[in-house]
Amino acid sequence: AYSSSLSPKKVEVKKGEVFNLEVFFTGKGGHKWSYFVKEEAEYDVKDSWDLFINVDDPEGKGQQKMKCNQKNIWRLKGTKKGTFHIVFVVYNKDKDLLLVSNEVEIVVK
Repeated sequence: AYSSSLSPKKVEVKKGEVFNLEVFFTGKGGHKWSYFVKEEAEYDVKDSWDLFINVDDPEGKGQQKMKCNQKNIWRLKGTKKGTFHIVFVVYNKDKDLLLVSNEVEIVVK
Protein backbone atom coordinates (compact mmCIF):
# COMPACT_ATOMS: atom_id res chain seq x y z
CA ALA A 1 0.00 0.00 0.00
CA TYR A 2 1.08 3.55 -0.70
CA SER A 3 0.49 6.69 1.29
CA SER A 4 1.86 10.19 1.29
CA SER A 5 1.48 13.51 3.02
CA LEU A 6 2.64 17.05 2.41
CA SER A 7 3.17 19.67 5.08
CA PRO A 8 2.65 22.35 6.16
CA LYS A 9 -0.98 22.79 5.09
CA LYS A 10 -0.51 26.44 4.08
CA VAL A 11 2.49 28.56 3.09
CA GLU A 12 2.68 32.32 2.42
CA VAL A 13 5.74 33.62 0.56
CA LYS A 14 6.87 36.52 -1.58
CA LYS A 15 7.36 35.95 -5.29
CA GLY A 16 10.86 34.53 -5.87
CA GLU A 17 11.23 33.40 -2.25
CA VAL A 18 12.26 29.79 -1.59
CA PHE A 19 10.13 27.72 0.78
CA ASN A 20 10.23 24.13 2.01
CA LEU A 21 7.60 21.43 1.71
CA GLU A 22 7.98 18.18 3.62
CA VAL A 23 6.97 15.07 1.70
CA PHE A 24 6.50 11.76 3.49
CA PHE A 25 5.96 8.83 1.12
CA THR A 26 5.46 5.22 2.15
CA GLY A 27 5.57 2.34 -0.32
CA LYS A 28 8.00 0.72 -2.71
CA GLY A 29 10.45 2.71 -4.81
CA GLY A 30 10.77 2.47 -8.57
CA HIS A 31 7.87 4.75 -9.51
CA LYS A 32 7.91 8.25 -10.91
CA TRP A 33 6.82 11.09 -8.67
CA SER A 34 6.19 14.78 -9.01
CA TYR A 35 4.16 17.68 -7.74
CA PHE A 36 1.34 19.37 -9.60
CA VAL A 37 -0.43 22.69 -9.30
CA LYS A 38 -4.13 21.91 -9.36
CA GLU A 39 -5.14 25.26 -10.88
CA GLU A 40 -3.32 24.43 -14.11
CA ALA A 41 -4.53 22.08 -16.85
CA GLU A 42 -5.26 18.79 -15.14
CA TYR A 43 -1.99 17.46 -13.75
CA ASP A 44 0.21 19.28 -16.25
CA VAL A 45 3.81 18.85 -15.12
CA LYS A 46 5.35 21.52 -17.33
CA ASP A 47 2.96 24.26 -16.25
CA SER A 48 3.40 23.29 -12.61
CA TRP A 49 7.17 23.51 -12.92
CA ASP A 50 6.89 26.94 -14.55
CA LEU A 51 4.90 28.23 -11.55
CA PHE A 52 7.02 26.56 -8.85
CA ILE A 53 10.66 25.87 -9.58
CA ASN A 54 12.32 23.10 -7.60
CA VAL A 55 15.62 24.78 -6.73
CA ASP A 56 17.33 21.38 -6.38
CA ASP A 57 16.13 20.39 -9.88
CA PRO A 58 15.69 23.73 -11.71
CA GLU A 59 15.22 22.24 -15.19
CA GLY A 60 12.49 19.85 -14.02
CA LYS A 61 14.35 16.71 -15.02
CA GLY A 62 13.38 14.74 -11.92
CA GLN A 63 16.95 14.39 -10.74
CA GLN A 64 16.17 15.00 -7.08
CA LYS A 65 16.03 11.69 -5.23
CA MET A 66 12.87 10.75 -3.33
CA LYS A 67 13.38 8.42 -0.40
CA CYS A 68 10.60 6.02 0.54
CA ASN A 69 9.42 5.64 4.13
CA GLN A 70 11.09 8.80 5.38
CA LYS A 71 10.75 12.58 5.23
CA ASN A 72 11.91 14.38 2.08
CA ILE A 73 12.31 18.14 1.65
CA TRP A 74 11.38 20.00 -1.53
CA ARG A 75 12.74 23.52 -1.85
CA LEU A 76 10.38 25.36 -4.18
CA LYS A 77 10.32 28.93 -5.46
CA GLY A 78 7.12 30.66 -6.60
CA THR A 79 7.38 32.54 -9.91
CA LYS A 80 3.88 34.04 -10.16
CA LYS A 81 1.65 35.82 -7.65
CA GLY A 82 -1.55 34.10 -6.65
CA THR A 83 -3.05 31.32 -4.55
CA PHE A 84 -2.24 27.80 -5.67
CA HIS A 85 -2.79 24.24 -4.44
CA ILE A 86 0.03 21.72 -4.78
CA VAL A 87 -0.34 17.95 -4.50
CA PHE A 88 2.27 15.21 -4.55
CA VAL A 89 1.63 12.37 -7.02
CA VAL A 90 3.13 8.98 -7.77
CA TYR A 91 2.59 7.33 -11.13
CA ASN A 92 3.78 4.31 -13.06
CA LYS A 93 5.61 4.06 -16.39
CA ASP A 94 2.29 4.22 -18.27
CA LYS A 95 1.57 7.56 -16.52
CA ASP A 96 -1.30 6.07 -14.50
CA LEU A 97 -1.72 7.92 -11.21
CA LEU A 98 -1.17 5.59 -8.26
CA LEU A 99 -1.40 8.13 -5.46
CA VAL A 100 -2.39 11.74 -4.86
CA SER A 101 -1.53 13.38 -1.54
CA ASN A 102 -3.32 16.02 0.47
CA GLU A 103 -3.24 19.59 -0.86
CA VAL A 104 -1.01 22.39 0.36
CA GLU A 105 -2.19 25.94 -0.22
CA ILE A 106 0.60 28.25 -1.40
CA VAL A 107 -0.03 31.99 -1.38
CA VAL A 108 2.57 33.90 -3.40
CA LYS A 109 2.47 37.67 -2.80
